Amino acid sequence: MSPNWTTICSVLCRDLSLCLNSVSISIGDAAFQDQVMMPKDTELRQRDKSLHNTEQIVVQLGDMFQQFSDLVYEQQEVIERIDHSVVETASEINLGHGELVKYFSEMKKHRSFIIKTFCT
Repeated sequence: MSPNWTTICSVLCRDLSLCLNSVSISIGDAAFQDQVMMPKDTELRQRDKSLHNTEQIVVQLGDMFQQFSDLVYEQQEVIERIDHSVVETASEINLGHGELVKYFSEMKKHRSFIIKTFCT
């Protein structure tokens, strides 16, 4: 059973968001603290957006790999039939070659008769 990529990515995103939200800067001046926190907040939003984009890409890749796996599984029977046909064809070719060799050897035995029949 393949892992549920959506669940895995959601858990990772939640854990990362909790870690980033728990980071705080303790500075005495409240105005300075607001100036420091605003870029941090914007940066956190950008990181969160990037993380969600990455999560979507990972989920899409998981779906693509699952589809590829399904296609390979569906084609297994066709490939086995092709392989069986190739083996069967190879044995038929060998049998045909043997028959041609027998015919050629029979023709060699009757060469003089054929020459006499068609040349006279």
